[in-house]
Parts: sequence; structure tokens; C-alpha cells
Amino acid sequence: MNTLRSLVENIDKITKQKNRTIIQAKDKRYVAKENKNKMIYDYLSSRGFMYYLEPLKRNEDYNLYQYIEEIDTPNEQKALDIIHIMALLHKKTTYYKEINLDEIKEIYENTTNQILYLFEYYHNLQETLEQEEFFSPSSYMLLREISSIYGSLNYCKEEIDRWYETIKQKKEIRLCLVHNNLDISHILESENKYLISWSKAKKDLPIYDFYHFFNNCFEMMDFSLLYKEYIANYPLTKEEEALLFVFISIPEKVILDLDEYTNCLKIKKLYTKLSRANNIILNQRSKQQKQEQP
Repeated sequence: MNTLRSLVENIDKITKQKNRTIIQAKDKRYVAKENKNKMIYDYLSSRGFMYYLEPLKRNEDYNLYQYIEEIDTPNEQKALDIIHIMALLHKKTTYYKEINLDEIKEIYENTTNQILYLFEYYHNLQETLEQEEFFSPSSYMLLREISSIYGSLNYCKEEIDRWYETIKQKKEIRLCLVHNNLDISHILESENKYLISWSKAKKDLPIYDFYHFFNNCFEMMDFSLLYKEYIANYPLTKEEEALLFVFISIPEKVILDLDEYTNCLKIKKLYTKLSRANNIILNQRSKQQKQEQP
């Protein structure tokens, strides 16, 4: 097994931090991360994409990076920078391939099964909660707005059916490299900007990057303007946008437990996500209606 000491000489201190290791060696600091996606940097460089931190050294187990002192940057600015870099990544790596109907059917069936399961789950949960003689705060929170859960699920079922009937008629589908794990913590802001944590990167539908970014950070900010900025730099097709809107609109499964405070936080998060997703969709529909007016 290749060790960190094969990458850095005269190590003074090693500090573990989640999925990275901070190394102090004399008057310099480095960051080491497991080398899980060995070919990603070569591919990014070949496509002319430069918003990544090039490893100083590599071995079979680790990548060694320069330690970057970050500039204090508001989350809203970081999010906008991620959107611009995401759009550029997709532009630089886009390609088309013949549609595989089995893959399309798998997306459709998995999404439909998830929607139907959540319908049944929330219906059963609603029936159980309504039998309480006195509603707990979390029960009241959930039941008061539960129609929005059913509304989102109905929307998702109708749209995924429509998407499937449309996409089956297409001959090609657009793919690109997706980071696949975008989060506010995955951009370094210094004199330059870098996306980090590429271990989950793969070639897939471009919508997955916005979907994961939304899922990871929707509580921090409204994504309506971020979506507008993204499609201004990397326009989505109607089919891509339809599938993205389904994905972001599927409610999370909230499992209630004995901790009432935690239950209330879970339900608040659930309804915040539905509201933020709805804002994106309504703003985009409003924009499209204005464009269609004579």
C-alpha cells in the first residue's frame, strides 16, 4: 500500500479531517485525499477545463494537493460561481450518443416506483396521524400542508409519463461529465477558483449536477436565480428540463420518531424543498409564457 510518507518527506504532523488529511511538513501544508478517480484530471485537462486543483503528486492510493488559504466569500457568491463553473464543465464535455431504450425505461420505472411508493407512504402516515386524539406539533405541521405533498407527487407522475412518451421518440441523448456531488463546500475560493471532491464524477445526463447541488443546498438559498443563470450559460432541452423538474419535486420520505423537535425540523425541511422546487418551475413557466406572447 502506498503511504503518505511516499509523497511528502519530513512530515511533522498529520491531521485527519473527514475525507481529507492535512499534512504539515516544515513550513508547508498539504492536503491528501484518496485517489478514487484516477483518470479524471487527465480527462478534464484534455477538454480544456481548468477549474480543478491539479495534484502535486500521486500514487495509487492518494493525491497530494497544495493547501489553499480560502478567501472569505458569501455562500450566495460561492453558489453563483459553482453554477458558472458547472455550466462550463458541461459545455466542455458535452457529447451525444444513440438513445438506449433500456436505460430510458430504467429511469422511468425507478422514478415511477418511487412516486407510487411515496403516495402510499404519505397516505398511510396521514391516516395514522389523523387518529391521534391531540395532534403533536409535528403532526399538525405535516397534516396542515400535506396537500402540497400530494400535489407534487401528482405533478411528478404526470410529467414523468409525458417525458417518457416524448424521449422514446428521440434518436440521440446528450451526455457530459458531471461532478455528481456539488455542494457549497466543494469550491475553493482564493486568487483562483477550484472545484474539488471529484471522486463521484462520471459521464451522465447534465441535469444531475444541478439536481444534486439543489438537494445539498436548497435550505441555504432560493435556487430560482441560480437555475436562470445556469440555463443562460448551458440551455437545457425540453426533455432535460422536464426530467430535472420531476427530480427536484419528488418529496423526501420523512420518518417520524420520538424526538418531537427533530420531527419538526424534518418536516420544515420537506416543505422548504417543495417550495423552492416550485419556485424554480413557476419562474421558468412564467418566462416561457412571456416568450410565447405575440
